[in-house]
Amino acid sequence: MTEQPEALDAPVAAPAWYDEGAPEVSVVILDHDRPDLTRTCLGHLWAHTAGRRYEIIVVDNGSAPENHAALRRIPGPFRLIRLEVNRFFGEGNNIGAEAARGPYLLFLNNDAFVTPGWLDPLVRQLETKPLLGGVGPRLLFPDGRVQEAGAFVTTDGHTVQVGRSGTHAPDEVEEDHIVDYCSAACFLLRRDLFLAVGGFDPAYEPAYYEDVDLCLRIAARGLFIGYCAGSQVVHIANATSSVQEATLGLSRAVEINRVQLLRTWGETLAAREHAALAPTPALRRGDARPRAVLYTPYDLIPGGGERYLLTAATALLRDFDVHLATEEAYSRIRLGALGRSLGLDLHGLGLVTRRELGRLGPLALSVQIGNEALPAWPGFALRNLYICQFPFPQARPDLLRRTGNLDNCAATLVYSDFVRSHLLAARAALGLADRPVEVLAPPVPPAPEGTVPAPLVPPYRIVLIGRFFTGGHDKRHDIAIEAVRRLAATGLPVRLDLIGSVLPHAAYQEHYARLLALAEGLPVTFHPNATPAVLQALLARAHLYIHATGHGVDARLHPEACEHFGISVLEAMSHGLVPFVVDNGGPAGFVQDGRNGFTYADLDGLVARITAALGAPRQFEEMRAAARATAAHFGEAAFIEAWRSRAAALLE
Repeated sequence: MTEQPEALDAPVAAPAWYDEGAPEVSVVILDHDRPDLTRTCLGHLWAHTAGRRYEIIVVDNGSAPENHAALRRIPGPFRLIRLEVNRFFGEGNNIGAEAARGPYLLFLNNDAFVTPGWLDPLVRQLETKPLLGGVGPRLLFPDGRVQEAGAFVTTDGHTVQVGRSGTHAPDEVEEDHIVDYCSAACFLLRRDLFLAVGGFDPAYEPAYYEDVDLCLRIAARGLFIGYCAGSQVVHIANATSSVQEATLGLSRAVEINRVQLLRTWGETLAAREHAALAPTPALRRGDARPRAVLYTPYDLIPGGGERYLLTAATALLRDFDVHLATEEAYSRIRLGALGRSLGLDLHGLGLVTRRELGRLGPLALSVQIGNEALPAWPGFALRNLYICQFPFPQARPDLLRRTGNLDNCAATLVYSDFVRSHLLAARAALGLADRPVEVLAPPVPPAPEGTVPAPLVPPYRIVLIGRFFTGGHDKRHDIAIEAVRRLAATGLPVRLDLIGSVLPHAAYQEHYARLLALAEGLPVTFHPNATPAVLQALLARAHLYIHATGHGVDARLHPEACEHFGISVLEAMSHGLVPFVVDNGGPAGFVQDGRNGFTYADLDGLVARITAALGAPRQFEEMRAAARATAAHFGEAAFIEAWRSRAAALLE
């Protein structure tokens, strides 16, 4: 027989922190024919609970009359609810929870005995971590061995108790961490959350697995279950249930309810690998931050969309456990190289495929990016955002199949008013014009502190930044090359630097080869896959920036072929380069013709405007100053703060 902790005398006076009128915590204890255990449990509560106002509710769950009478004789403060029949574990606790008056509920078995300082660490976890749905303590056997430091559920519905039998590392017991569930032998959560998720499910009567099911339902709402190492409770496992074995057949209920759990949660459990058995980057011991995922369907190569999404990731990393999800696997080496190329510190950013998202557990926030009017997938998390770079044309049946993907999307973010107007039009055609669309301009890499624009002396250096690819919104390097050909033919000393990544696809490499041939014999230099240092050096010595995406495009018919925003234009402006941009698309929204740059409609206009600008050095210098001032409004710091604020507001 397992030794029971020594019973403590009932208090002579009401404990200082006991308060049935305005409790912070309502402790619910279920009793069935074990008044001796309940008396010991109460004695430990009265002796060791301080720092938080609390009440105790004892639910007599169908005890024999003599045992009920014994409960009533226990001296000391508690509320007693008498049930004439055994409502089993789940329903008995549900009844106690409905009678509770405190904002926090603590379920405590009557064979669980608290120790000094046990309650405050649990409550503080919920107070300081709003995405934590519930928390449990370190459960100990009476001889001091660890019984449970939280627990996990395997894909076949079996449970793994962390710390039991000494099979886990010491830090898994000594440090707070996220788990799948904590035993209801001692479990704290908010009362309103318990009621909102439907309490303990009667499908698990008479007992077992109802606490696992409860925690999985909490997790399905985007919340987390935590283990609190700083709280310790001694638990005599099965001391109460052993009394009911003969009449209720509880040993059979374990297997029956495991199958019931799999019927409800089998697909969810199968979609991930158990973190305690196969650790993944998602489970970070000691990190109870909410989890976020940013999904991209595109190749991980340097570009405007990648800068937008990954700068958002760096913002969220300050408050979230963040993962980048892709369609196919990438190495962390590749992610690190991309971060360096973009000048972003991606340390701490996890990397998964979309199909592996189930392994991460509950997600508080997800962000998708795409080139369609509607997201490709339903939101992956409790709160969801969609970044629409531009609503590229898509077959109407395909769009209609996606309409449900907006149902749990809080908002769609776009780069510019140009994109917003076209997205609203595309959604209006689908009857979705009422869905919120907000402009959050991309972050613009600032010029290094102390940057001074290069003196306006020959040779006049021109820059164009953009991937070397064709189709979509082609960066039209050919227009810049032809402009230099014409300018050089007039005797104007110009030099053109073309900077961009070369994609590993045959069609794009053929396009790059054509551009090389087109520029042969001209003062044009190509800088494929340039490092950030090379880019900064080229911008530091340049004077003008040519933007040509959308050249020759009728924006009314093919707006998708125009520039959506123009990060590289603003990056150049931050260095004091005067921009020359096509008079459509995103750049036309921030380049004011003749003030901070120039717009043009065709190649002839581009050549004429460059020639005139270089012939008026005083006005050119004034325009450079105006360009830098404009770029300052699109800094990375403001973008990062906007993302942090938006994420916090979504999760309030």
